[in-house]
Amino acid sequence: MLQQEIPFPFSESATKAMNWLCDQGAFLTTSADGRINTMTIAWGSAGIVMKKPTLTVFIRESRYTQELLSTSNEFTVSIPDSKNMFTKLLACGKQSGRDGDKIANNQLTLQSAKVVDTPIIAEGTWHLECKVLLAQPMTAPFIDEECQQEHWIEDNPYLCYIAEVVACYGK
Repeated sequence: MLQQEIPFPFSESATKAMNWLCDQGAFLTTSADGRINTMTIAWGSAGIVMKKPTLTVFIRESRYTQELLSTSNEFTVSIPDSKNMFTKLLACGKQSGRDGDKIANNQLTLQSAKVVDTPIIAEGTWHLECKVLLAQPMTAPFIDEECQQEHWIEDNPYLCYIAEVVACYGK
């Protein structure tokens, strides 16, 4: 079987991204119809699916970000490598974009992405640009019982997004 060459440093970036995601979190940004929102993610997985570099993320159905993502089918992930960004990550994880502009309120800077229409958060050190391949509701029969007890809210399930990483770069 021939191996497909990935045209950017995905393996190196994926390792850094997963380590930082577990340690502190990252900004996931999406946009649709002139609206832009970012949220904090702390769960995810990088891998290869159907010979494509992928990032899997989980977003609750009720989130404003999910509403935009269901229209745009693309997102960026901006990974800061400074502990100084922790308060901004925390705020973007607690505030809703429906109630105000989290990007402006947290003094974050948007910058054009290289491939997708959704911007990146300029304060990030590593950026992944992603296009959704699959969006799948996570339903109770398929979720481990321990995970259900700790994370599951029956009326507000997660959607699992598997997205192709179409660009990956750092500062």
